[in-house]
Amino acid sequence: MLIGGTAVFGAALLTRLLYLFLMGESPYHDVTLLKGTDCFVFYEKALKIASGEDVSEGVYYQAPLYPHFIALLFKIFGDAIQTGQRLFQFLLGSATAVMVFYMGHRLRGVVAGIMAGVLAALYGPLLFYEGAFLRAGPITFLNTLLVLLLFTGTYHPGRWKALAVGAVFGLSVLLKPNILIMLPVLVYWWRDSSRGMADKGHEKPSAKIKTYAAVAVFMVLGFVTVMSPLWVRNIKAGVDVFAVSRRGALEFVEGNHPDSPAAGWRLSEPVMEITVKSDRKLLPAIANTLELYKDRPLQFAAKQLDKTLAFLSGFEAPNNLNYYVEKRYVPLFRFLPAWPHLLGIFILGLWFSRKTFRLSYPLYAYVVLYSLATIAFYFLGRFRLPVVPVLCVFGGAGFCSLVELLRSKRFFSFLAAVSVFIAAFWLSFPFDRTFLSPAEYYNLARFHAIQKEPEKVREWIAEGLSRLEEQKEDISAAAYHYHLAKYKFIRGGPLSEVEAELGMALELDRGPALRQDIERLSGYVEKRREGEDRIYMGMRALAP
Repeated sequence: MLIGGTAVFGAALLTRLLYLFLMGESPYHDVTLLKGTDCFVFYEKALKIASGEDVSEGVYYQAPLYPHFIALLFKIFGDAIQTGQRLFQFLLGSATAVMVFYMGHRLRGVVAGIMAGVLAALYGPLLFYEGAFLRAGPITFLNTLLVLLLFTGTYHPGRWKALAVGAVFGLSVLLKPNILIMLPVLVYWWRDSSRGMADKGHEKPSAKIKTYAAVAVFMVLGFVTVMSPLWVRNIKAGVDVFAVSRRGALEFVEGNHPDSPAAGWRLSEPVMEITVKSDRKLLPAIANTLELYKDRPLQFAAKQLDKTLAFLSGFEAPNNLNYYVEKRYVPLFRFLPAWPHLLGIFILGLWFSRKTFRLSYPLYAYVVLYSLATIAFYFLGRFRLPVVPVLCVFGGAGFCSLVELLRSKRFFSFLAAVSVFIAAFWLSFPFDRTFLSPAEYYNLARFHAIQKEPEKVREWIAEGLSRLEEQKEDISAAAYHYHLAKYKFIRGGPLSEVEAELGMALELDRGPALRQDIERLSGYVEKRREGEDRIYMGMRALAP
């Protein structure tokens, strides 16, 4: 098992080091050029924390662990923080692949373990987000570690393992609180592992009670030890002691508002109004959002179905960063598997492993519950990543099952399983999706403008305009005229033409989100007319 784990770790780390070497060509390489994204927000906040500045006011806006984690790396790596942070997150990603190998080995044997570990090591979107200043990689690592502890605890329970479960669970909460949905599983695991320890020791009833109590105490101790600094800080700040962040209310409203998309982030005035009305607290936000569907419950059910289909789709819904942009700049990603390539083998593994449920319930419970927690709020491609390593465990089992069917000459069952694999790929592959939005073309043009590469700027703007014309029938007329106005403005076209396009956009659609974009661009137009700003978004290469 040591040789298999070492091989998986080596494959994962070498792939990540290759990505680090190739990353220099990426527009996402320098986080200081990503102003306006969560990447830059985390970077800037971590820099302030490392400098000793207090960045908190009231309840944290987002869970506090990640910026403090990056601040620690700032102190270690200094000016080399961008390379250091990526190296550290790549080590965590490689360790995640080893944990997947170990669970696959436990579930189905060494071949299944190696296959599972390799799938986790080479999964493209996970590698991409591990190289970003985002929480996706560390969340995936900690959640996988929690599932590993729960899974191995069904085989080898113990008090120290209970302590580790509590501590890792606490760290996961501090990283992103939606892991709290696993709390019922932890309670069941406490009962199951305590009973296993008591039965193994043939303890008397009174001793069994002590065993149950001891395991509970160790779990709680681990959790409290990790969470206590936050609680002490909250007491000093005069806010709710147990509050981790105030982001959850906004995320639930945005993901469940009738006008919100099934995948992606589109903040609007109605969403903000409900969030503020709820005092940015989750339970009132849930109640106020559900109130919108009081007379139309089927519409709410349809909203959840749309988000579920987005979760199962192979499209990596972007936000801050776009996986498909990276595929254009870093050829490595063209050869790595993503969701559509593996969904079928995941499904087969879940089915063929069903008889092991008694011991593998932590894996099944995590896949189901964490997926539901993601769908219940709002969905982005990177939000699916924490589930992927555990699905890779099942993927390794699915691969072994296919081999066994072939060896035993059960050809009909083998063909049926292969049909499931092909169907899952076909149904989930985003054949009809536009991988780059108009905003992506602006951003890429801006990146090359900063790099003083005018020809590439023109190439991206030209491609963006071409794609906009192709999408004309698929987007609203208002959005089409707005994007056309923006392209004309960036290219330094006549301001009268820009204003004409903006006027048509405003006349066709007065929705709050688009109206804000139109008003913002109108302000830039006015500044350019007055001579205050002859460029937009750094497009010096195209300024008139």
